[in-house]
Amino acid sequence: MRKCVLIFAILLLSSTVNAPVAPILTGVCPGLPTEHLMRFECLVTILLCLMMYLTPPVVLFMLVLGGIRFMSDDPLKRKDGKRVIMLAIGGAVAVAVLLGLASGVVGIDIGMC
Repeated sequence: MRKCVLIFAILLLSSTVNAPVAPILTGVCPGLPTEHLMRFECLVTILLCLMMYLTPPVVLFMLVLGGIRFMSDDPLKRKDGKRVIMLAIGGAVAVAVLLGLASGVVGIDIGMC
């Protein structure tokens, strides 16, 4: 029984080595599995798209949370709310700069998101 499992595993692994591009990545990454630089650029593009879609809701949530804390009468909570608002704005600016650098300087096409 172990020999059958071992032979099946070897056949399965040998068939996946020569397999074409994974069907999940063909639309996003047209490069072949041997073109590692193209694959890395596709991975970075996917991560930047994910960052671009997740940043606005997180920033909005942080702004609302900081605004609620800022409206408090307690000076410590006011200070904490102001800090949360400043961090949210700073994070949004940092993501915008990163996306601008990725599309302008490096040449990654973020328009395909």
